[in-house]
Amino acid sequence: MPFELVGEGAACMSDLGDEIAAALGRTGWIGITPAPAGRYQLYGTVRDDGSRKLRIKMMLLDQSAGRYIWADFAECAVGDNIEFRDWLSGLVAGAVRSIVRDAEIDRAARRESMPTTAWKLSMRALSMVMTTDPAAHQNAIELLEKAMELAPRDPVPIALGAWCRAQRAGHHFTGCQQAERSNALRLASDASTMSAGDPLAATMLSAAYMLAHDLVAAEAHARRALSIDGGSAWAWGRLGWVHAYRDDAVTAIEYFKIAHVLALDDPLSFLWSIGVAAANFELGRYDRAVQWYQRSLVEQPKATWVNRFQAPALLLADKRGSARQCMAALRHAFPDLTVVEVRTGLPHTSVVLDRVADGLESLGMSLN
Repeated sequence: MPFELVGEGAACMSDLGDEIAAALGRTGWIGITPAPAGRYQLYGTVRDDGSRKLRIKMMLLDQSAGRYIWADFAECAVGDNIEFRDWLSGLVAGAVRSIVRDAEIDRAARRESMPTTAWKLSMRALSMVMTTDPAAHQNAIELLEKAMELAPRDPVPIALGAWCRAQRAGHHFTGCQQAERSNALRLASDASTMSAGDPLAATMLSAAYMLAHDLVAAEAHARRALSIDGGSAWAWGRLGWVHAYRDDAVTAIEYFKIAHVLALDDPLSFLWSIGVAAANFELGRYDRAVQWYQRSLVEQPKATWVNRFQAPALLLADKRGSARQCMAALRHAFPDLTVVEVRTGLPHTSVVLDRVADGLESLGMSLN
């Protein structure tokens, strides 16, 4: 919606709404429509308070639900409008992308009838993929196959399919680990040719390539997402994982903390907690690693595969009793898991994998 301008100094921000719309328009899955036709409506007021200061208030309305889902404000001095306007439009566009994405996921998940469009199918599937539950992943794959049939040139369902299959390979949700990883790479390659300008698809592609052990492609897609949306917690988190897997634990922790700050209640924040734990494990800070692994399980109790790393961390922290309990929980969730499968699951450094393997063997896991 056009921003309301109050006071003489506010005129310098007359095109702020257009700048935000242009920034959002670079997102492949968000369509910009003339006001007031859109499902989500962004309102704003720029007010000159009479003391050479502009106060900008913004609210996002979900018109279909009849409720506001986001609000924020900013201030700047009159005369600083050009650089500030560019900065603010990018910041607001990034916030709106995340809020609308989460609202669409929630809307698709709550809809009782079966979705009928590729977008709705993809959002329903995304809500399932984020649960890290093996059964939910299988249902997600079925939804995504329908979405890809309906929209074969849409990068979102293809990239999400690649991420889902890569998760299944990396987290032991399938007995055909290598075949599923190959499927993920095939889908990721297809989506990569279609995803330019879409930060959502780019972050999912980064995750897919990473879990399929292609860190070069994973980094490229994470950086592409950040070049479009510098406030994307998902992209900062993915970049953190690239550094964690490359033995750059200090930088990894920095990026994971940025992801946490950008979106404290994001449904994927547990992955950034696991990342901080993994980086501390790499640095030999085992007590600290355990604290972050435990935090991640509080944030997402279904991520039981975390125990394959938490159990060795507990052992190295001289907490053998807790390590055994953790190992029992891992065996309950993955009774046939072997050390060899853990070593080939994620692209950690050989040093980290050696420590993990030694700990799991010491706790009784079969080698192969």
